[in-house]
Amino acid sequence: MEIMFDTSTARGKVSGTDLSADTYSSIINTHGNKGGIFWLKVTAVSSADTVDVTLEGYDQLTGDWTALSAAIGGDRAYAFAQVSATGSDQLTVYPGLTGVNNQTINGVLPEIIRAKADVTGTDVNIDLTLAVELIK
Repeated sequence: MEIMFDTSTARGKVSGTDLSADTYSSIINTHGNKGGIFWLKVTAVSSADTVDVTLEGYDQLTGDWTALSAAIGGDRAYAFAQVSATGSDQLTVYPGLTGVNNQTINGVLPEIIRAKADVTGTDVNIDLTLAVELIK
């Protein structure tokens, strides 16, 4: 299992005032694995805050990060449902799955991925953990 966001580090703790910012996870090399199960756990979130967690792939030719979506090898956006409370969620990406928004994606993972947490709120205090179990 690969850790992407971890509440024991600054990468998994997001806080600030009038914050509307993106926070990026550790970069993961999929080593040719086709898919993965992503495990998200939010252990703290302020009452007026939200976080949207999406997956991005790295274009090794241009050096750009791109949100993974139906236009890039899948059947829908590679994203969790918006989070505004504590709890856990899973997102599975693999070729041949029946796609269901924010749950399963019929698609593949590129060689290099990361997650983006798009956080909004007025007095933000969010702790989250995200890990991926890669599937061959």
